Amino acid sequence: MAPKRSYDLQYKQMAIALARENGYRPTGTMLGVDERRIREWCQKEDAISAEAAGGGKNGAPRKRLQGAGRKPKVDFEQQITQWILSQKAHNLRVTRKQIGHHVNAMYKQRYPESNDFKASQGYVDNFLLRNREAREAMSVKPTNPYSTSPSDASSMAFATVGAADTTSSGYNENPIDLTNKFNL
Repeated sequence: MAPKRSYDLQYKQMAIALARENGYRPTGTMLGVDERRIREWCQKEDAISAEAAGGGKNGAPRKRLQGAGRKPKVDFEQQITQWILSQKAHNLRVTRKQIGHHVNAMYKQRYPESNDFKASQGYVDNFLLRNREAREAMSVKPTNPYSTSPSDASSMAFATVGAADTTSSGYNENPIDLTNKFNL
């Protein structure tokens, strides 16, 4: 199978002009594009010309007509957002990979006859871009490990060392005193 190729609207306009002069098949052969694709572009000539004149973001040439591509299912994405928020409410970590697995499971449950959907990494990234609430729930606020007071730090270190310093009978009876720097 040949690799998937994408053409911007200006290239399509050039192909349409060549097809008007030479025909679909010779143009397709000349450009290395399927004849059927050239015919489809010729049928959409008005829309392609209008979109190409408008340009894309930052003046870059557009690749697709406005409204092309898969449309997000709003109610489905709201359910995904609710699932992420419920996981966060229970203090559970939610990763992009988990979101992808959950979306695939939800889709199979909701549309059992359809096998054409896969929540790829790109789908999850775009979902998080579209849904601010889910994206904010995903962000982890960094904590400063040095923000504790010195007494809290020594008790935390004591608890860590004391838990690791055990004998076969259980807890060590003589833990190291971390508040005295001469014992270390």
